[in-house]
Amino acid sequence: MWAPLLEFNQATVGNATARTLAVLLNDAKTDEIIGGLWAWSLWGSLYIAIVFVPEPLRGTGIGTSPLRQAEQEAMRRGCREMWLDTYAFQARSFYEKFRFTVFGRLRADIWSVLPGKRPHIAPRRTDALGQE
Repeated sequence: MWAPLLEFNQATVGNATARTLAVLLNDAKTDEIIGGLWAWSLWGSLYIAIVFVPEPLRGTGIGTSPLRQAEQEAMRRGCREMWLDTYAFQARSFYEKFRFTVFGRLRADIWSVLPGKRPHIAPRRTDALGQE
């Protein structure tokens, strides 16, 4: 089932091979990986799948570095935009500081497991990079 879909997609929009990106946060003393960002680029877009900063370090500015590095890599890869999804109780306000804006929300009744916690989908065009 996957092969025909991949073949169709590639014939329609080009190479469907995503390139992954990992930007790691390491503990300064132990060099242990403590967080970071996981993303992939495909068809001119960089999708950020995971951003994790340990709770004691949130609000200290440490999360800025992985996001800035992802922006720079998105530009190197020729991406026109970056996007992600998040919940309001996660880091929506953090992403908004980087000019991500909500362009969609999933219906709340689908997410009855998390009442009132709808996912927000947020894009950011790379032409706005460095304009904070």
